[in-house]
Parts: sequence; structure tokens; C-alpha cells
Amino acid sequence: MVRLREQQSLTENAVWRALAGVAVVVPLAVAVGLALAGRAPASANLALAIVPPLLAAGAIVALSSFCRLIVEVRDDGVYVRFTPFQRRFRGFPAEEIVGAAARTYRPLRDYGGWGIRLAPGGRRAYTVAGNRGCELVLADGRRIMLGSRDPERLEGAIRAMLAASRARRRPQSTR
Repeated sequence: MVRLREQQSLTENAVWRALAGVAVVVPLAVAVGLALAGRAPASANLALAIVPPLLAAGAIVALSSFCRLIVEVRDDGVYVRFTPFQRRFRGFPAEEIVGAAARTYRPLRDYGGWGIRLAPGGRRAYTVAGNRGCELVLADGRRIMLGSRDPERLEGAIRAMLAASRARRRPQSTR
């Protein structure tokens, strides 16, 4: 059973929107500037200067509209999927999770950006926007940061799932 499901999209990230905007505005500004200066290039050169950045911007916008981070807290663990790059959920079984904590982090400094990120010390991040998340601590020492709009709620769902999982594993006393 799914206890909590949170889905975020890459379009929530202002950095992606800014990159797409720059890829559109810069070539147009250059073309207009050249035209106003009276040095407008031939139409073929102008097309070569404008079309590739516009196509790149379109590709960025299209890709970002398909990118989603899905985090599910189920009865047996925490599952994460970053579409379209992961076809299946990556699971972290309850037995492997020893802790969870909501926290603020620095995406660029701590993990080198957003997305599926690897960092020194066995740290991994699944993030799309913002600087808040819930960090899982695994039994082998690895730390997994899960970006979240509501990390306290995610932490609560994980802690409740862990408590229920441990209660199910406890041997029943016999008389």
C-alpha cells in the first residue's frame, strides 16, 4: 500500500526556465543588434545563428515537461523514480533504512545540481527543484537525499512506515 506519493516536475525549477529563456533571448538579441547596427548577416547566416539555439531551447522545454521525480513511501520501503531516465522505481527497503530527517541542503554545493546526483561519501540525491528534502540514512552508511516540497510530511510518512515495519518483524510472544 502507498502511504505517501509526492510528484514534482522539473518545470518547477527556475534554473531550467531561465536556461530556456536565455537560449531564446540571446540569439534574437544578437540578430536585432546586428540589424540595428546595419550589419545584418545574410538570411542563411542569420538562420544558422538563430535556429540551433531556438531548437535547443525547445528541446530543454520539451525534456523538462517530461521530467518528474516521484517518491513513494510504501508499507515495505521508500521508492523513487526520475522519469524519463528511470523506467522502474529504485527501492530502499525498510530493513535497510535506519533513519530519515527533513533538512535544508545546498543543491549546487552539496550535490553539484539537481537531478540524480552522486556525491562523495556514498551520498546520492534525487532532486528537481528547491533546497529542501528528506535524507534517508541506510544501514551501510549511505545517505540518500530526496527532494520534497513538504519534507516534514515525507519524514513523518517514512518514520511511520519504519515503525510499522519493525512492529511486523518483532516476534510475537507465546505463552
